[in-house]
Amino acid sequence: MNEVRQPMFWGAQDEERLTHKEMDDAIESILDDAETLDGVITVCGYVTLELPPAEEIATNLLDDILESYGGDYGDPEGSIADDETPLMRKAAEVFAAVFRQEYSVWACRVAETHTIDVREWVKEHRPDWLAEEDEFEDRYDT
Repeated sequence: MNEVRQPMFWGAQDEERLTHKEMDDAIESILDDAETLDGVITVCGYVTLELPPAEEIATNLLDDILESYGGDYGDPEGSIADDETPLMRKAAEVFAAVFRQEYSVWACRVAETHTIDVREWVKEHRPDWLAEEDEFEDRYDT
């Protein structure tokens, strides 16, 4: 699928745990840890990974289960086929469709990246942690 999806989370490039649902919250968090409030930072928008198509899940399921049970229950001589049947395929496809619908994907990938001019962002947003009005005025010449 090549549909464009809106980021679900925002954070730094190598964020270990994504929690910010708004870009400005992520920027503020990145700046909390910054050594300086000058220059630029990079903030990324993340989307969850997509599961493979149901057909691929069904094929993997059948391959895995036939391999798993074939060693203990299959014909060691190979004279009796251990292949999938049409009914097995249909059951795997139904399971795969339900699995895709019910499974919650957590893993994410970067979908978009923005370079933020820190000085401009701070001037526009005036974060709470920069509470000293004099410090703000002195630092950013507003």
